[in-house]
Amino acid sequence: MNKDACNKADSSVGRFKQAKTRSISLFSGLFFFFIFEPFNLWFLAFIFIALVFHTCKKLRLKEAALNGFLFGVGFFSVFYYGLLSAFSMIETSTHSTYIAYIIAVIIGAGYFSTKYILLSLVLSNDNINTSTRVLYPPLIWFSFEYFRSEVLGLPWYLVGYSATNNWISGWYPVIGVQGVSLLILLGSSLLTLLFIEKKYVRMLTFYISCIFIFGLLFSKTSFVSKLDENAISVALVQTNLKQQGKWDENRTATIENNLKEVLRSIPRTSLVVFPEMAIPAYLSEMSSITSTFQEYALDMDSLIVMGMATSDYAGKAYNSAIGIGNEMNIYNKQKLFPFWEYTPKNEWATIFGNMLGLSEFGYSQGVKNQEGFKIGRNELNGWISPVICYESFFSSLVRNTSSTANAIVMLSNDSWLVNESLKEQSLQVSRVRAAENRRYMVRSTQDGITAIIDPYGQIKDMAPANIPHVLKGEFYLMSGKTPYQVFGNILLITIILILIACMLIIRGKQLVFLDIYGRPTPVKPQ
Repeated sequence: MNKDACNKADSSVGRFKQAKTRSISLFSGLFFFFIFEPFNLWFLAFIFIALVFHTCKKLRLKEAALNGFLFGVGFFSVFYYGLLSAFSMIETSTHSTYIAYIIAVIIGAGYFSTKYILLSLVLSNDNINTSTRVLYPPLIWFSFEYFRSEVLGLPWYLVGYSATNNWISGWYPVIGVQGVSLLILLGSSLLTLLFIEKKYVRMLTFYISCIFIFGLLFSKTSFVSKLDENAISVALVQTNLKQQGKWDENRTATIENNLKEVLRSIPRTSLVVFPEMAIPAYLSEMSSITSTFQEYALDMDSLIVMGMATSDYAGKAYNSAIGIGNEMNIYNKQKLFPFWEYTPKNEWATIFGNMLGLSEFGYSQGVKNQEGFKIGRNELNGWISPVICYESFFSSLVRNTSSTANAIVMLSNDSWLVNESLKEQSLQVSRVRAAENRRYMVRSTQDGITAIIDPYGQIKDMAPANIPHVLKGEFYLMSGKTPYQVFGNILLITIILILIACMLIIRGKQLVFLDIYGRPTPVKPQ
């Protein structure tokens, strides 16, 4: 074979490898959602992330950027499509909404492109040893995930949410969902070693066994106890009120009468919960319904929690949870969905909001450290912590509020989520919040999924979706704190510091390193 033929053959092989890695990146992003509910193929998290780590170590920076972009296109096109379907309910939605959708996908893809570049820079470096090569990629991925959720305020689809239905979920009350993400990422990084040499099977098996065994032990540890042996009766109202025309003033009276009828049909119950924005009006306009509800609460010795808009003397509007019992208390939502409940105050955000047709929507953010609602007998001194929809995605917020409460009550308006799988994933997030804090969560939604979740994140009872329904059940008030409630992310930060210390120690020793093709190369310490 002459030289030209060899070059053509090499070129063909190179193009085939490029096409293969690009396809892996795109399809990994597209099918990444299979690790979450309702598919729950959690083991794919290890495989998909391991494939990312493995392909990145063979890529030049330009190719890494392209592959990361393709992964991001696959990932965010699926995610944003679920939100895009909700915009079809908004009369102001136009073709510019689809342009905004494309822009959002491109921005998200750029986020993954940056991540791939950093992974490629680290994994293609011949001067790092095997141990360091295993630790760097998970820390890079984790850093991006942490930045996206905690700094940018976009906390959905963290890798750690995939563990709700296996023993790894026992780690939730110890290190939270972010810590579980890191455990899975470390396992994925170890899995990449199997692509190099089979001798690492024992190392991977030992690690996976440890996280599952300790997860099982933690799952059998309650960390908390019942505040009282008497159960709290609850009625969760699912109104099945759809978004189309919901805020039509001509429908308000009908909705109000329906809610009153539902309440009258509920026998003596300690807690009655209506969903987020149960009635499309401001509290100040609904003196009739609040007086009816307060009368029921006093007669039945109950607490009624319902979602409604409120406003203050300065004219600011809030998405609120109203607690009606011996007195009326208000909790204002602290975490608002960007471009949906409010538009960030800058020129580009305003333009983007106009494209989405959401420029008229705007609520103000509730203050921190709001008090919960009192429930039960006076001598019991029980408290529940209200959480409104999007707030459930913020583990630190729920941790802070639930640590001084005995149960969590969540109000949600999932009727925006036309795609049923998104409703399942929203429920999955609620299950993790219950498990992290070892608190019962009672969850009322407009059209599903209304449920009672136990302190281990398991569904105790659930209402049928997309029909009006009152889910009746019981739950217990819990006292005590989980390690996650006590320490927050301190335990997680400690683990990360230990990993970094290990890398620094190993770097100073003379070890046998592996090059990007897995060939042993002796390297002297620098």
